[in-house]
Amino acid sequence: MNEIPDMENKLEKALNSFEGIQRATPQPYFYTRLRARMSKDREWGGIISVISRPVFAVAVVCAVLLMNTWIFFRTDTTVNAGPPVAANGDIPDEYNVAVNTFYNYDTTP
Repeated sequence: MNEIPDMENKLEKALNSFEGIQRATPQPYFYTRLRARMSKDREWGGIISVISRPVFAVAVVCAVLLMNTWIFFRTDTTVNAGPPVAANGDIPDEYNVAVNTFYNYDTTP
């Protein structure tokens, strides 16, 4: 039973702490800084809004397809068969990349 009067004192103390409360006010030039920050966000918002439109996506896809078609039809149709072969059938040394190395894995004498 001793806890109830103590609880009432704490409750009265808490209710009395609300006396003299004032409305919160922003710092000076708060709205100026807020508007400046919002206008900065609008710059990126404009770019993002253009990129996210379906017309832009279709235009990018068409551009990629046109470039692929242009590259496909522009390339030569001749096939490089390999290194040049001399009249006697020998391949020049700079094209000979075969390595004939034999390793002796038996290390016992």
